[in-house]
Amino acid sequence: MKKKKIVELIHYVISLLTEGKYKKVYDLDCRKLLSIEEIKDGVENSDSGLILTLQPLKELKGVEIYDVEGGNEVYVDVELWYGGEASDTTLSISIINNGKDIYDFSIENIHIL
Repeated sequence: MKKKKIVELIHYVISLLTEGKYKKVYDLDCRKLLSIEEIKDGVENSDSGLILTLQPLKELKGVEIYDVEGGNEVYVDVELWYGGEASDTTLSISIINNGKDIYDFSIENIHIL
């Protein structure tokens, strides 16, 4: 799997979250482990009271990507940004190589570390 495509997909998902497009994120999620309401609550229940903002793409390029057994899937924990700064809220997301130009994804969790 190409890291650039993984990072671009994560950036896209976070951009949808910053725009409040929770239903679209849910619809695109291939496993639907979280409901629309759980996605919304995870994003909007930040302790800071600030609004989710899109971090610079260069910040995402440094994320650690973990291979999942089988080779067609990776797991990534991404710090979400609120008010333009990194926070304790983490997006846990799986990226799945579906053989297409754009990989599939599944949000595993949105939680405060």
